[in-house]
Amino acid sequence: MGIAVTLCLRPRALSLSLSIFSFTEACFSTKEKPILYYCFLPEEKNMAATIEELTINYEEDGQQLVKETGKVVLSKGAWTTIIYRYNNWKPALEAYDKDMYTIRRYQKKNGEYMPKSKFNISSAKQAQQIVDALSDWLSVEEGK
Repeated sequence: MGIAVTLCLRPRALSLSLSIFSFTEACFSTKEKPILYYCFLPEEKNMAATIEELTINYEEDGQQLVKETGKVVLSKGAWTTIIYRYNNWKPALEAYDKDMYTIRRYQKKNGEYMPKSKFNISSAKQAQQIVDALSDWLSVEEGK
C-alpha cells in the first residue's frame, strides 16, 4: 500500500489541488515506490488575497485569451460568490467572441481565495431564462 500525491492545475481556474490516492502494488506494472506527479502555477499566477484581486482574466504567450468585462460580488466572507461577464479570444476571427457569463465560488483559506466551484452560463438565452425564473419566484415571495 502506498500514497501518490498529485498536484494539478485546473485549466483557467488558476488553482492548485492536492489529491492523495491509496493504491496497491498491483496498480503498477513495476513495483516501485509511490510516484509524485506535479505541476506548478507560473509565478505571476499567485492566488488572490483580496476580492479585488480575483479575476478570470487569462493570458497565454502574450495573448489575453479570456477578457473579464464585468464583475459583481454577490456575497463576501469565508465563502465569496462573484458573477463575471467575459469574452473569449477567437484566433480564427482575431477578435473576442460574444459576451459570456460565469458564477464563481471561492473559499478564503490561509489568507487566500481558492476557487471551489463555477457555473458557466452558456448563452444569452440561458441568462435570460435564469433572470426570468428568479424574477417570477421573487414576485411570488413579495406577494405572500
